[in-house]
Amino acid sequence: MVETKSAEQFPPTSDVELALKLRDAHQMAVDALNEWLEHHEPKNLKVENQPKDLHKYDSLPWEKKEGTRGIYNQTSQKASQNSPLWQELAAWLQKNKGKARLGDYFYWTFENDPSIVGRKQLKPKA
Repeated sequence: MVETKSAEQFPPTSDVELALKLRDAHQMAVDALNEWLEHHEPKNLKVENQPKDLHKYDSLPWEKKEGTRGIYNQTSQKASQNSPLWQELAAWLQKNKGKARLGDYFYWTFENDPSIVGRKQLKPKA
């Protein structure tokens, strides 16, 4: 038999304190899920037309940025002067629905501007 507690047995909490605790708990869950996805999702993506050279796109002009999930690199059609290498990267990502892994990097196109590509170095598995 499961013991239930009445409301009187819990310390009084304001609605604001309760909302803050719920928010913090949800944020912890979201952070844990994001961490799990970083280690699992990119590896499990089926990548079409995988380039054989793992460092093929390193020569593009990557700029270091910081986003909500940490530091990443960004390049664009404009920054790369629409070079053939840029066009190849954009086409490769388009074939892979805007997300793909190559070597130690996870690449993606920005949903609001597909002429911008981000890449983030994946953390090694422990």
